[in-house]
Amino acid sequence: MNERQAILDLQQDSHEAFAWLVERYQEALMHLAYRLTGNNDRAQELVQETLWRLWQHRHSLDPRRPLRGWLVAVLARLNVDQWRKQHREVPLDPTLFVAPARLDPRLERLEVCLRRLSPQQRTVVVMFYTEGYRLREIARILGVQEGTVKTHLFRARQALKRCLEGSP
Repeated sequence: MNERQAILDLQQDSHEAFAWLVERYQEALMHLAYRLTGNNDRAQELVQETLWRLWQHRHSLDPRRPLRGWLVAVLARLNVDQWRKQHREVPLDPTLFVAPARLDPRLERLEVCLRRLSPQQRTVVVMFYTEGYRLREIARILGVQEGTVKTHLFRARQALKRCLEGSP
């Protein structure tokens, strides 16, 4: 089965097509959600909600367009919306970022600094540097102007530089 056929089948309420798409994208979505939240439980909730939205909106999907962009956009918006509703950051647990073999202290510091960014800034940084999206693609996925993405990226870089240099 290919993605286009899976979407067409999904639009006909195929549970098999849905399972195929979940299997295809779940791991990548989980990776992105974890990078955005730093919290495994919250990441799992975001992925579950994103996949639920896939099922809910299956009839409006365009089989000619890549599904990954749609899924990433939904996940990123859910993350920002969830943060806005809570009006607070999720407390940082530094042990979330330490692998069994201890990370390089510079990487640990970078992870701590990433957690201090706003959800919008962290989303843009992760999509740009980790996921490899271009500014225009990020803007399209997030439904904002390219200038807004550039501003978030610029401010995130400034904040990361200050944090990594040791100032708050």
